[in-house]
Amino acid sequence: MTKKIDPDSTRRFPLTHLENDEWEFVKKIDPEFTNLYFNLRKHVSGDSDILPRKYKELIHVCFLCQQGAPDLTLLAHLRRAKGEGATTREIVEALESAMIAAGVPTFFNGVIALMKLEREESASST
Repeated sequence: MTKKIDPDSTRRFPLTHLENDEWEFVKKIDPEFTNLYFNLRKHVSGDSDILPRKYKELIHVCFLCQQGAPDLTLLAHLRRAKGEGATTREIVEALESAMIAAGVPTFFNGVIALMKLEREESASST
């Protein structure tokens, strides 16, 4: 039996994609799978002596850009990357690196999302 964890107790930033009707639906049908996923997510996304969260979030951002992920998901990971100390310049450089392997559309998916986040941050600070 897998140890049940409370996803709220393991995060420093909101995991909005885990707080939705879809996960609640799956949790009711297969709580063991949901718990396994939360444990895996905690293990993979958590702090590590090897790779800090900031870089893990930058990796997530690049993959999400390549997949054409919804704004909600991409913006959540961009916010987490910034919350972990990633600068706008570091995010752009990560996107530049991803462009080589994943193409220009991947790069611009990230740039568009980053521009949206910058606008939101600018509007909220005024």
